Amino acid sequence: IKGVTHEGTPEGKWETINGIECYVGAPSSSEFKFKKDKVLLYLCDAFGPALVDWTFSVDDFARNGIKVLHLILTERSFDSLLQERRKNFDLPGWISRHGVKDIRSIIDKVVDGLKSEGVTEFAAIGYCFGGAGVFNLAFDNVISLSIANHPSFLKIPEDLEVR
Repeated sequence: IKGVTHEGTPEGKWETINGIECYVGAPSSSEFKFKKDKVLLYLCDAFGPALVDWTFSVDDFARNGIKVLHLILTERSFDSLLQERRKNFDLPGWISRHGVKDIRSIIDKVVDGLKSEGVTEFAAIGYCFGGAGVFNLAFDNVISLSIANHPSFLKIPEDLEVR
């Protein structure tokens, strides 16, 4: 498993929301195209927001008028663990600690924190590891818009049946 890192300087900033570290891409007040009570939750793949590529994507949404929060969903960046222990990396062990239920508790903390700040509507975009989290949020009507790109860890058809 290998990731690619692009070059550049992130434009957003890191903030802690209800105890969870998030990379925040926020448009300037003159660039806001949507109401300030709406937020896009950004759930990336297992490489995590430490991989600078994801911050560039968040920054692009912000430049287009959307406030975005990229949540840290894992104990450590998957990529940093691979680099550190390439030959001895325990992928099944890592997966067992990062299931949909595990990441959902993290997302719920951020959502609760944002609600206390006046956010009333959420959308989510997820990639691979984060894609299953988007499905989970949509099933529970936490988000009003969902985009999932090649979601992993879904059980088909069970996870797609109407609850």
